[in-house]
Amino acid sequence: MMSLLDPPTRRIFPVINADINATKSSYEMLQGGQLLVHSMFYTIQGEGPFASWPALFVRLAGCNIGLKQDCPWCDTKFHLADGRVIQAHDAIMHELHAHKCNLIVLTGGEPLLQWHQLKHVIAQVDPHFGMLSRPTWQFETNGLLLREDMIETARKHGHMRFVCSPKVPHSRSTYPAIPHLWFNSADVLDLKYVVTADTASPYYDIPEDALAADNEVYISGMAVYKRSTLPGEIATVWDDTLIDQKETARNYRHAARLAMDYNRHMTCQTHLFGGVE
Repeated sequence: MMSLLDPPTRRIFPVINADINATKSSYEMLQGGQLLVHSMFYTIQGEGPFASWPALFVRLAGCNIGLKQDCPWCDTKFHLADGRVIQAHDAIMHELHAHKCNLIVLTGGEPLLQWHQLKHVIAQVDPHFGMLSRPTWQFETNGLLLREDMIETARKHGHMRFVCSPKVPHSRSTYPAIPHLWFNSADVLDLKYVVTADTASPYYDIPEDALAADNEVYISGMAVYKRSTLPGEIATVWDDTLIDQKETARNYRHAARLAMDYNRHMTCQTHLFGGVE
């Protein structure tokens, strides 16, 4: 366990952009190749194994822990009611050609709620590219819906990767044990932990079983928001009306110390520094 100099007094920060807890039944209206999308945009991947890569973000509407009781620090807006049904193949191909992009980040919310539809979309997009030029599909997931068949699909595909960001259930004070499936999936699955310098928070440290795993582990300092972003506003760490810069800086320093103590990767929200969506 690392020690932190001058730990801050615990603060309670507002939960922003809370939604309902979506279920698979929330997507029953979708037909083959359709997705319920909150937004789609070209940006820089902020964190994890593809940090700093230009990427097409497909933010899917809805999350299975959308109330944000398990992750009150989550800064993302993915409201199910704001989702629009799109013919995803056409929309994604248009964006890929427009930006000559080869990384697609499927995020949310929780993208695995729409796994069945996503398989159709990937099967429609990939044939437009040669084997070596196929885009990489990255799933940003909390991991709660991850199954063996999804892992096997990623292995067979060869250009697909899961980045799991585990959460502490609000009914507990510690992380649940990492599922055995994850331990056996290091070839297609990485772990990402968001940490805070608040010593009273369950997100102060990362669990021991993550340190014993063969998976790559990324540690990210928590960005602390003072409020929700306004319509059309792009979040940036340089805006002190939006970001609590002092608390965020503490969290980034804490993430750096953990990364050094555990010999793991530190990762920052690069897009916040670049001022892109």
